Amino acid sequence: MDEQNKTPVDDGRKNALLRYIAILFAVAFLFVLLSLVMQMRDSRATISELNAASASALKNAETLQDDNRQLQEENAALKEEVESLQDQLEDAEASSDGAWEQKVAEAKQEGQSIREAYENLLTLMREGTAGQEGNVAISKALESLELLQDYLGTQGQKEYQSLIEGEE
Repeated sequence: MDEQNKTPVDDGRKNALLRYIAILFAVAFLFVLLSLVMQMRDSRATISELNAASASALKNAETLQDDNRQLQEENAALKEEVESLQDQLEDAEASSDGAWEQKVAEAKQEGQSIREAYENLLTLMREGTAGQEGNVAISKALESLELLQDYLGTQGQKEYQSLIEGEE
């Protein structure tokens, strides 16, 4: 009885409902397809960006390796220069020690000769040596003291001045 009660409208509604469901599935399929296409396009863009970044990173890594090699070479050259300068310094110190000791010995000898000349002069003045021999000795002592008067203290310079005035 139900089948007989069915009206042609019911078949029309059924067909409309099936068409409506088919359209909904088609639209959903189109949306899924559109989403897939958009996702593929975004994925390709992302992949190309990553490839570009990868190429840039490789280029930067090569640049850094080149810089590292160059710095290592400069470091090695500077180490060699430091070693060379240290060797030169050691040589200079070794040679200057001998020269310094020689200068110290010369200065001591000069100081000794100054002391002897000054003591001889004082001895001659105290003894009051007269005559030609005394004048020659005093004159030699004064000549050696004249060269060295900058080294005399205040008392020595006063005595030197008194000797020079006494000679004149």
